[in-house]
Amino acid sequence: MAVPSRTDARGRAALILALAALLAASRPSASPAAAAGGADGPPAPADSTLLAQAESGTASAGVRGGPPPPAAPAGAATGEASTGFTVRRIVNPSYRALTAPLASVGRPLGTLIGSQYARAQITRRLSGPGGGSLDWELAAGRQQGARSGLEVWAQGYSTPEFDQLRMLRVSSLQGPVEWSLGDVASQPIGTLPWIQRLRGGSLIHALPRGSDWRLLGGVVPTLSHGVTPNTALASFLVEGLPMEGGAFAWGLMGFGRRAATAPPGFAVDPDSLAGGGGAALYSAHVAAPVGDVSTTFMAQLHDLSGHLAPAGVEAIDWLFRRRTVMIAIRDQVGTSDARQPGTDRLSVAPAHDGRLNAQLRTGDGRAELHVAGLASSGQTSDLAARQVQAGLSGNLGTSGWYAGYDFTWDRRAPVLADERRMALQTGRVSPHGNSVLMRVERDADNLGRDQIQFTGETAVTPAAGVRLALEPRAEWQTQRFDRGMCSARVGWPLPGRATRMNASVTVTAERAAGFRGELAEATLSLSIAPRPRDRALVEARRYEESGVRTMEYAAGYDLQSDLYSSPASTLADQRNGTLVVTVARSDSSSGVPDVLVSLDGKDFRFTDSEGVARFTDAPAGSHVLSIVERSLPANYKVVGSTTVFITIERGRTPEPVRFEIGRPVRKVSF
Repeated sequence: MAVPSRTDARGRAALILALAALLAASRPSASPAAAAGGADGPPAPADSTLLAQAESGTASAGVRGGPPPPAAPAGAATGEASTGFTVRRIVNPSYRALTAPLASVGRPLGTLIGSQYARAQITRRLSGPGGGSLDWELAAGRQQGARSGLEVWAQGYSTPEFDQLRMLRVSSLQGPVEWSLGDVASQPIGTLPWIQRLRGGSLIHALPRGSDWRLLGGVVPTLSHGVTPNTALASFLVEGLPMEGGAFAWGLMGFGRRAATAPPGFAVDPDSLAGGGGAALYSAHVAAPVGDVSTTFMAQLHDLSGHLAPAGVEAIDWLFRRRTVMIAIRDQVGTSDARQPGTDRLSVAPAHDGRLNAQLRTGDGRAELHVAGLASSGQTSDLAARQVQAGLSGNLGTSGWYAGYDFTWDRRAPVLADERRMALQTGRVSPHGNSVLMRVERDADNLGRDQIQFTGETAVTPAAGVRLALEPRAEWQTQRFDRGMCSARVGWPLPGRATRMNASVTVTAERAAGFRGELAEATLSLSIAPRPRDRALVEARRYEESGVRTMEYAAGYDLQSDLYSSPASTLADQRNGTLVVTVARSDSSSGVPDVLVSLDGKDFRFTDSEGVARFTDAPAGSHVLSIVERSLPANYKVVGSTTVFITIERGRTPEPVRFEIGRPVRKVSF
């Protein structure tokens, strides 16, 4: 009888130990605020990530290494700013580093070597009698190690009149070979602007010493109903070939275009003649103590201008970067009839394009002076542009407050309006995530326009897990009050650590409507994390545009898990990351260059020709990304919120952020 007794005791003991391990693994390892803030840095607000996604459908995390999928209406195309195999990262504010039950018994986690995910999302919009649309998205992928992965991504759009497959892509990376079919990312060479996306295929083969060859071909997709693609491009590129002190690349490209046909009610682009041609490209990059120098040359022969003609483009870039100073100078020239791949088309290359971007940091990084300039002249007077931007920002003493002043002068053909924008801002972000921001901007030109805009934003955490935000705005036109708007947002946790509710209300009053208060937008969303790395979202939104009321319902589920190697090493050394920010137009998703983006109000970057800005070596912790509206093109505004809270976690690649801009539509009452 003694032996059975010992056996039962062992069974009960094993059961007790197993239950204890599971309970220990399911217990919160940190408070919600600390969990959202990552392993390092000050704690983030408990709903920093959810708040950013609830505030704006245009600034969201997406595919690593390229712009995220658009959260605006799926009628917008998604451009990509970089190449290579990509794996989507879905942020979870309830993320815990220890996800396996065995972690509770002291097993080392090991090195993060990959990730796997799946996503499904659907959005239904109802507007007006019989109007409406349906957006859907399905994606799944896996990456293991540096050279192994697979991704499938599809998006669709449907209305009562037509259905459209907006995107379908299959990508694979196996050892030295990478291929992609469907809507693939274009492969740029050198520093010239490039088409962001092609509908076709690509093949990349890695070579020794970091070089590779790339084969690419396809058509430039158009997402306008009734309009077929009319531009095709194929190229063969060899990149990263080593040379003394740097590397060089070369390539061959062929392109063609059919005569464009515009739908009823739309004008045909004057640069729409049918034709084709070819080009040879060469690019080199040399690193030197006095700065990095990059050169790109393109020799062309085409008949896109109606006659066969040789043409060429040359670009030289110089980058000098030190701890306290950064200077970037670009000079590009093009002959008559020169063409260059643009964001979504073959466009006329400027006759001359010069750019300057300089940043100077003083006071151990607590103050910064930034200057930018643009001088561009085209083959015709309609492409001429001049722009000067200058600003100063920094912390106020040893307090947590910061302030800044910016000035912009802009002259663009054919209007030739001397636009002058001046902005003064101040704000503060506390270590606990509470923030306040005030900004006054004046925009005037020599044609009589004089606009003043005040923007305020404050966010507090009155209780654990509760987040309140208020954003008042006011506009004056020609010294008369013209429009007022106020947005209120609140987020709070529901019973259970993984469930959260967010709500927002926006009220406007305009002179054109007799200053009658109107409900412009109302949103209610529920976020659930059934598992530590999963996230489900259900959202209802009501808004009005041009007098048309729209109801929007969205639901989605994101599933993600990390893959770890054997516990031979840890993530302790992976402290910093690179934040990728994309600014795109809401109607076409084309990138917007020369837009100023701010990180914590202290670090500023201008977007490149594809609308992408990068903040390298961003420390772990909570950060505030914002777009400086005074740097936007004339008559453009940010669609949604201008600010996004983002958390950088040790050992994890930061999620890309996307802003969308568009021209505001004014409602006029007769």
